[in-house]
Amino acid sequence: MPMALLLVSGHRADIPSLQSAHKLADLGITAITVLGDEETLALVLEGWAFDPARASEAAEAVLPTLQPLILETQFHVAVRCGSAGG
Repeated sequence: MPMALLLVSGHRADIPSLQSAHKLADLGITAITVLGDEETLALVLEGWAFDPARASEAAEAVLPTLQPLILETQFHVAVRCGSAGG
């Protein structure tokens, strides 16, 4: 599934609003995961119809006054449990 990570550090940004959620849906994003601590906020944006090349548009919709670092998927590995050595 295509995804992008928006990372804002140095301060705690606001959680995405309902209005920005509609814009994200228009960009093909179907799930948002918000991670963070007292100083850093990370948003994982994913969706089957999401084009990561449009991640800057998604960042503008969610964090319009900030300039988050945008990280795109470099590779994805599926992990499967199985017998040892198999």
